Amino acid sequence: MHKMNLNNEPFQMIKDNTKTIELRLNDEKRSKIKTGDYILFINTKDKSKMIVEVLKISKFENFEELYKKLPLDKCGYKEEEIEYAKAADMNDYYSTEQQAKYGVLGIHIKRVEIKEMIKLEDMRKEHYEGKGYVHYQSWNETYTGIMNQEFLDKRSLEKCILIAEKYPVNTIVATLNNNVLGFAAFNQSSDNLELTGEIYAIYILEDYQNFGIGKMLLNECFKRLKEYKNIVLYVLEGNEKAINWYIKQGFYFDEKVKIEETSVKGYNLVELRMKYDLEKKA
Repeated sequence: MHKMNLNNEPFQMIKDNTKTIELRLNDEKRSKIKTGDYILFINTKDKSKMIVEVLKISKFENFEELYKKLPLDKCGYKEEEIEYAKAADMNDYYSTEQQAKYGVLGIHIKRVEIKEMIKLEDMRKEHYEGKGYVHYQSWNETYTGIMNQEFLDKRSLEKCILIAEKYPVNTIVATLNNNVLGFAAFNQSSDNLELTGEIYAIYILEDYQNFGIGKMLLNECFKRLKEYKNIVLYVLEGNEKAINWYIKQGFYFDEKVKIEETSVKGYNLVELRMKYDLEKKA
């Protein structure tokens, strides 16, 4: 998945389908983009995100040539602006020297709904590395500033891949084009609570949060644990983002607190148990 930042105005135009061609320099990074690839656009104003599919790539020596060949109303110009549009407008973004060195691109795109493209699968051997990466990267993205940094630094990518290999069952991965973007792990209650299942983890790479993948994984866990009356999970104290999300999904605190010693002297993990009444969902 390619990633690009966009100012708010072109972001909204792509979102509204009034801009379907993105103009870029054909530099080393963008030259890797191919038809059929996906691009994650991030709005520089509010960090909102959107995914598009690459339908076609038009290559030109410079923007002078591009402006003569491509429909400017699809490149981000409003109808009343086209009469005054000129290739020199792009010089504010890319110098003529850069254009001469790399050439330029018109990337024809279509917005897509990522939820329709995500596959939920039982983890298999070919997912171990991807699941391990999500585990490792999500810990860094989620817990930096919340956990003790010395403790956090002890977790490596290699260790997370080994965890995937050691505990392959009861794990669901969310994949896009065979790339793991998130996962969930579940089983019966680790506290041996009667008629209670447990969600041990839900992690999604930060770039792919707020697309509904977490909700998809949560609902799949509910389906897999449907023989239980209740579902519990533990959330790290101070992880307000996760706490607020689980509350929004219907979880509530049941006053159980778990304190876990760590390998860092004097530092303990404090985890709060949350509960969901699965019977109410039914």
